[in-house]
Amino acid sequence: MKSQPFTVIEPQIEQLVDGHLSRLYRPIGGRLANLRPGDLLWVREPFHLPREVDHLSPQQAQLRRANPTFITDVDGVAAGLGKRRYARELLRDWHRQHLRVTWVGKALLQSIPIEEIRAQGFTHSAAFGRAWDQNLSLSKKACAWKDNPEVLVLDFVRIAAPAPAPAAPPIVQKVQGV
Repeated sequence: MKSQPFTVIEPQIEQLVDGHLSRLYRPIGGRLANLRPGDLLWVREPFHLPREVDHLSPQQAQLRRANPTFITDVDGVAAGLGKRRYARELLRDWHRQHLRVTWVGKALLQSIPIEEIRAQGFTHSAAFGRAWDQNLSLSKKACAWKDNPEVLVLDFVRIAAPAPAPAAPPIVQKVQGV
């Protein structure tokens, strides 16, 4: 079983971190087409880098031993932090949680009950539909909210798993006379 990346958007990420979310919806196909109960997903979530390395790519920032600050860990704009980064930019070494899939099913997108939409962190179905179109359909026209496509339904258990500390690069010292 291979662990694969899984992006969680706002406000769902807040619900997930608070332990209130156990089901998510995604377009059918792609990397998730073969998901089965027991599979593990590592969660990508929005984050900030320290301001002094904000101009760098996440890979370059990691080489300088920078660590992310997740958006759920700050209120508003925190001093010393750079711009908000998209979840898809999060390095695997920085992830802090997994989802263990417990059930996989299918449903029509617009058949999701309002109680479930609220559990996702949205106040009404129109807000969920806008977020779906902006963040999840990734411009796949057949997956637009208005088209009411069949979607993947994933039940899961959240596993808090802090990111392992990246291995420090070896320290190379110059020896005089060599």
